[in-house]
Amino acid sequence: MGVVGSLALLEPARDRGLLLLWWVAIPPLAWLTLFSTPDAFLLGAWAVGLACGIRGGWYWLLAGVAAGLACQAKYSGFALYPLMMVGAGMANLRDRRIWFGLAIALSFAVPNLVWNASHDWVSFRFQFAEGLAHARPPGLWGWVLQPLGQVAVVTPIAALAGFAWLGVSARQMWSGEAEVTDRLCWWTSAPLLVFFWAAAAAAPAEAHWPAPAWIGIGLGLARSRDLSKGAWTGAWFALMCSVVVAIHGVQPWLSLPSDPALRLTEGAVVASVVGRFALPDGVAAWDPGVEESVPVYTERYQEAAFIHYYTGIEARVFPGCGRANQYDLWPVELPESALMVRPTTGGPDLCSDAVWPVKSRAHNVGRWQIFEVGQ
Repeated sequence: MGVVGSLALLEPARDRGLLLLWWVAIPPLAWLTLFSTPDAFLLGAWAVGLACGIRGGWYWLLAGVAAGLACQAKYSGFALYPLMMVGAGMANLRDRRIWFGLAIALSFAVPNLVWNASHDWVSFRFQFAEGLAHARPPGLWGWVLQPLGQVAVVTPIAALAGFAWLGVSARQMWSGEAEVTDRLCWWTSAPLLVFFWAAAAAAPAEAHWPAPAWIGIGLGLARSRDLSKGAWTGAWFALMCSVVVAIHGVQPWLSLPSDPALRLTEGAVVASVVGRFALPDGVAAWDPGVEESVPVYTERYQEAAFIHYYTGIEARVFPGCGRANQYDLWPVELPESALMVRPTTGGPDLCSDAVWPVKSRAHNVGRWQIFEVGQ
């Protein structure tokens, strides 16, 4: 998706080398397209949609397809097509093909919306519980942390070049000097950054949420002559930072109290320990007989995914644990005993205590606890 996104935007870029370096170097684009996450598909579809909107004409229909696919990746993808319509300007909105493209984008979203409407909007409520309706909002302090987080994750020089481009482009649009391509880049970037900045008072901001905004900014910088030197400097510096982080992820060289690089290895660790408790004697991960393992439940979907991926054990989130989500709707027959896995940040009680009141002492594994629970 990173390759697709960067190549789709080559034609409108004046400095194609800068555009390609931007995608390879800037962490929100480079790193999120290296892992199997919804963000990777969102970024690729977002870039293709922007490229098609820039081409205009019948490409608006393909832009609708790309925007529809972006919706399927993450709900922030719903913003792409409306923002492009605003960027296209009133004169271009007379083109019926833009409205046909909107209909195509909406057709992709309809099945998801219909399903949610018939299930109490459960996946939307999940996202709101993580975002605008978070249980522990940071308040006004979030308005400080969110932009600082963007500067840190994009790296300072590249972020400053990007913010400078947003300011210059806003002035050009105000004076009527901006080209359609630059307007589309600005409108698919600035509103996204502003929205997540405003929302940061209601929920702890995560640095990767506004990642699509840096697509339009990167293309805008690759079209700018005045900011080219700063953009190149920022991209090279970001590449060096990305290389340092990559080396640290493989061979840690600095001890950090909360190290994001551990996310690359922690899944195998917790799954290995759970396997020792759950797998039958003589049965290794993914061997025949793994289906006879002790049932495993977790408080979060992340641990359930780790355990299943590395061992083959059908680990599941315990019904009702954590934020309400669509997996709560799956029918389940709870066994008399099981293993329960949760982060060590949990309190004295387990969310499964109402079903399994008896539990063993916790086995601590890094950032997790493993309990043997039963009737």
